[in-house]
Amino acid sequence: MNNIISAILLSLFLLGFNVAANAANAAHAPEIKLPTVNGNVQLTVLKGKVVYLDFWASWCLPCKKSFPWMTEMKSQYVDQGFEILAVNLDKDRALADEFLAQMEVNFIVAFD
Repeated sequence: MNNIISAILLSLFLLGFNVAANAANAAHAPEIKLPTVNGNVQLTVLKGKVVYLDFWASWCLPCKKSFPWMTEMKSQYVDQGFEILAVNLDKDRALADEFLAQMEVNFIVAFD
């Protein structure tokens, strides 16, 4: 039984070490360039800010509730370097545009 416990503890230790090593190697987010209503957005523009990344779609009911929350969060924390990047996943851009016409948005909306 002690051997099994030792093996499990060793496995957990090695797993934790591996996760920490991978996190250190992935210290930088990959570069992206996505279209927005006003051109393109690149992550380099957001460097040094806390970025909340949200993926949404026009058909998503929870997204209709999250947009007002995100607008409030952006307003509340913008002076502290907080930014929101909401990436739309609709295949038809017109559906996203209809959704956005019904929402107050003060953050970056990109289209994938």
